[in-house]
Amino acid sequence: MPAEVVFDSIYVQDESISFMASIIYKDKKSELKANGTLYNGYKKKNGINSVVAELTDENDNFDILLFEIYNDVKEDKTIVNFQKRNSNHLKFYLKDRENNIILFEVDIPEELQNISINNERECNPINDVLWFTSIREPHELKKIPFDGNMIEVMGLSEDSGFSTCGIGSTSEWYPGFIYYISYWDFGDYYEWYSFPFGYWRASNVTQSDSTWMTSFRIAEQAMVNGRVASLPPIFEYNNVTMTHCVGGRTSIKRVMYQGAMYDTLKWLGTGGYINRGSITALVSGMYWENILPKLPSLSTIITWLNAIHGEGESKTITLGSNNVKLFDEASVTDSIKLAPRYKLFTDSTYEEGHYLIMQSVVSYECPSKQTSHNTWGSFKISWEVQTIDTLDLFSDDKVISFQYTSSY
Repeated sequence: MPAEVVFDSIYVQDESISFMASIIYKDKKSELKANGTLYNGYKKKNGINSVVAELTDENDNFDILLFEIYNDVKEDKTIVNFQKRNSNHLKFYLKDRENNIILFEVDIPEELQNISINNERECNPINDVLWFTSIREPHELKKIPFDGNMIEVMGLSEDSGFSTCGIGSTSEWYPGFIYYISYWDFGDYYEWYSFPFGYWRASNVTQSDSTWMTSFRIAEQAMVNGRVASLPPIFEYNNVTMTHCVGGRTSIKRVMYQGAMYDTLKWLGTGGYINRGSITALVSGMYWENILPKLPSLSTIITWLNAIHGEGESKTITLGSNNVKLFDEASVTDSIKLAPRYKLFTDSTYEEGHYLIMQSVVSYECPSKQTSHNTWGSFKISWEVQTIDTLDLFSDDKVISFQYTSSY
């Protein structure tokens, strides 16, 4: 629709910005009073001078969908003013209370022409290149079976294998599907593929300590019009939970957790990235002495596994510490569930990306020191998935069961 914007009283101090604007459209004039914070835009990762802002209208006349100072001459997508594609411009996209979308692509006001942001904080992508996801419904949202054809789509190596090697080796686990979402946005077709996976390791058990391990990781690929594109991740994983359960004549002595994730109660970017220090989680366990040295069946072990998975007491734990358990005594199961404030997603800023690792130190446990026997162990990993605009999608899990030998 034809519209005009007149900016006034623009004020910038450090990363804070405020301004007034008169929005003239549909034979009326509405006043906007904006206040918010400036960030380096996502496009800066590609060498483009882009600054965006998270803004609110104090007059409550508009939702400010996008405020981007594009101070570069590299070709950029514009929607209503094609002449600005290769020149400096300001994108100012609004939605009024009648759900009208009003798009401005205009000259950068003089007060904003030399904006420079020195810190590395990032705004929510929904206020940046993914602004359209706040006004569009997904075109498609589904799970796609994971097979050999999807390895190439995900940008994974052909020799990734995703094979299960079994006891004594590190094996991959994956749920057998990929999450998929797509959007149309003013002539462009955006697609995201997200693949949760990880590694597990278990070994035969003796009197000496052995380490069992599970990990949770994410691979994600974005495309625009069928071509791989550099875009922020749209899927977020939370309430990630891991549980380890041993079988007969085996106990868990110690547990260690390691990981990297975002703490949503802190600023996004460097300030919210956690890969050391303390986090909050539900921690649970089941005493060894109350259950073993019986020889449980696999169905019994799965029952124990599910009994504590996602349950427990809230504890502050230190990532990388060598003994994080609900109690000091030996156990048959141990579990961790990250607090909802922690989210995991793909993040090119950090080489390892986001992940969670659980390691359990296990050993033979039997008062009568009986001879070896075969028994079952089991791991369970679960997670919830949502999009950056908090659209709740799926809750899924993976259970890994295996036979091993426990011997004195």
